[in-house]
Amino acid sequence: MAIPFRGGGNLSTQFLDTQQLVLITKEAHKYLCAGKYKEALQLFTHLTEIAPDYVDGLVGLAGTFFAMNRHKEGFRWIEKAIKYSPNASHILYMYVMMALKVGEFKKAKEIFEEHYEQKKPSSIREIELYIDYLLAFEQTKHVKELAHALTLIKKTPAIYNCAGIAMYNIGELEVAVKNFREGLKLLLHSPFEVKEVTEGYFEQEWLRVSLLEVKRIFTAIKVPFCLAQGTLLGIYRDGKMLPGDSDIDIMLPWNVNRSVLMEVLKDMGCTFNVSEQHIQSLRAQWCLSVRVPPFEMCVEMSFIKPDNNRLLTGFARSNKVIAVAFPKFKFGKIEYLGEEFMIPEDTPTHLEAIYGKAWNQRIRNRNYFIVGENLDDPYHLKVPYALNQILGRIMKGDYKKAHGYALQLFSVYDDPLLLEVCHFLEKNVSGVEWYPPIPLRR
Repeated sequence: MAIPFRGGGNLSTQFLDTQQLVLITKEAHKYLCAGKYKEALQLFTHLTEIAPDYVDGLVGLAGTFFAMNRHKEGFRWIEKAIKYSPNASHILYMYVMMALKVGEFKKAKEIFEEHYEQKKPSSIREIELYIDYLLAFEQTKHVKELAHALTLIKKTPAIYNCAGIAMYNIGELEVAVKNFREGLKLLLHSPFEVKEVTEGYFEQEWLRVSLLEVKRIFTAIKVPFCLAQGTLLGIYRDGKMLPGDSDIDIMLPWNVNRSVLMEVLKDMGCTFNVSEQHIQSLRAQWCLSVRVPPFEMCVEMSFIKPDNNRLLTGFARSNKVIAVAFPKFKFGKIEYLGEEFMIPEDTPTHLEAIYGKAWNQRIRNRNYFIVGENLDDPYHLKVPYALNQILGRIMKGDYKKAHGYALQLFSVYDDPLLLEVCHFLEKNVSGVEWYPPIPLRR
């Protein structure tokens, strides 16, 4: 006799107790939701070993790997799950979302066209999937109406945050700000439960190994790069990478062919989650992210644009750009981890242009795309950018950073709601050493 499991799959009862599998799954999910990824990974791995076709175990393992930023491994497990259960809605949803994340656009397109394209999305999950899919392929035509439809189904901080992100990504900045503010106002006037912050799992050593891999890869493909932003600041000022960093920042010349670079890096084992359509967009001209082996750590590649006697680094949403300006520079070198890395020759002047005169002090509550003194922001992109950070981090339990972003934005943007957020967090969350107020500069 065989027992069918939720979503598909069969398992002989001769050796295993179905109830035991369910109990292990529930315990693993508790660990996953609590951010205890190693424990969750151990239990879900155990499930797949004792019950290779138990779908909930396969799905749980995929989700755990994704939470740990090991996206390729996660996608491999969701591919196994969908073979056993090709029509389960929760697996189809995860498959498409994960395929987009690891750059498997052809596979995402096949499933989306077969199961979603011909029907009108009605549930929250379906609408969110449609939005992510359309944005991945730069198909922005229906994103605005889908985001609005989300807020009609249910009004929660998470829904408003999702709608705000969608509007932000297509350059509808006023609508994005409205959504983020509505989410914050709802949050301030709803029952509040303090939660522990859960971040994707990583170890600091992974960053150091990944930086050496970046050096090896870019040397092999003969593309020059220079350390940038937080990576440069930590290595130059402190002699090590910043303890709070979870990615690597580098600068590349503006004339690098983005499409060719993407294909070459993929051939070197790196992961891009941007489509061919996206690589042609203005957004990709300014900044691209790539994940490098062996730990799939994220590398933020900023393309430096010459602008008369200065250089610009920034990012774009639709046709709107925000940029930080700094003086043109010649290259110098710094030794780190036994390798030489290119850096701006006059590094103090460069870092001062980005981080201000106090760049050599360990002031953690400073994002140069919000409070930078040399910021070119004609469209006020910093406002939805910061509001998204505030709302998103509160929902994740990262209250100190949310509070810090609110202080930063309030110093350059007059919105009393930001002070309400700060006072709300100070009143409801104990045991946190909050950042001090920032002098107003409006």
